Amino acid sequence: MKFKLDKKDIEILKILDRNFRTQFSAIGKKVGLDKNSVRLRFQKLKEIMSHNTAGINNKILGYALVKIFYSIDYFDKNIEEKIIDKLKKHPKVAYAARHYGHYNLEIALFVKDFDELDSQISIFNEKFSKIISKKEIEIVVKEFFFGNNFLYDNNLPAGNVVEYKGEKKVLDKADHKIISILVDNPRESIIEISNKTYLSPKTVISHMKAMEKSGIISGYFMMLDYSKFGLNPFKILIQTSNLAENDKFEKHLSSIKNVKHFSRLLGFWDYEIDMLYGSILELQEQIEILKHLFPNHIKKIEIVSHGKRILTNRRYFL
Repeated sequence: MKFKLDKKDIEILKILDRNFRTQFSAIGKKVGLDKNSVRLRFQKLKEIMSHNTAGINNKILGYALVKIFYSIDYFDKNIEEKIIDKLKKHPKVAYAARHYGHYNLEIALFVKDFDELDSQISIFNEKFSKIISKKEIEIVVKEFFFGNNFLYDNNLPAGNVVEYKGEKKVLDKADHKIISILVDNPRESIIEISNKTYLSPKTVISHMKAMEKSGIISGYFMMLDYSKFGLNPFKILIQTSNLAENDKFEKHLSSIKNVKHFSRLLGFWDYEIDMLYGSILELQEQIEILKHLFPNHIKKIEIVSHGKRILTNRRYFL
């Protein structure tokens, strides 16, 4: 580990991992430190945080999450810059990531209908058709989000399951203003949000509680720089052959501390799993365990090494 952490630091991170808006005074009571000591440690811990955000359940807002995995020929820095320039003009694109493996580009976007999906994808495909050798379109059916479970030795906290079904909600102007701040800084105080939105503190509190209760805001999350912990992000795509084992398979995935996130998909692939390991060998060992436990379920596996996010747009719905 490149970054030195003591037991108090780890305990603070665990608390922030469950709710990034937890106040310093509340953290101090749990770890046996005064508020100012927690504040000082938090400033140090910010060095190992990549970014932090409020989780938004986009399905409740009427959006479907779609991911397109591309195999791009001649993927150099010049092509990357052209892709970024093209995608940043499309507000429905949530992010784009460069990978290494069979698929070297992933684009995630939120759409409200298939006409919009066709329009968004066609624009990009037409622009880069000469260098696209393969693409797979996947619709996300169900998502499982986990915190930074590698911080725990045992007793992993429950994950956050997002199923894309249920009653749709509509954001009003106040909701839009509040969320636009929280997605960039989930620890922003009520007073600061009030000052920036010109809404009263009472109104801010009321709208935040309503969005949390309805599930529009699914939580406040801390994103760590995994390299500081000697970990590398990997993505595996799995095609299955036995739907009856899905629940059992998902329960097992949820018990693996190295799993950061996984999705059930509708498309060529049935699962997308984001995992954190120190090396590709450790990941391969985990894959062999999965194959052994689910020999009649796992049909095909593709390993993708995550390179970097080349574009992030946290305001795609605002």
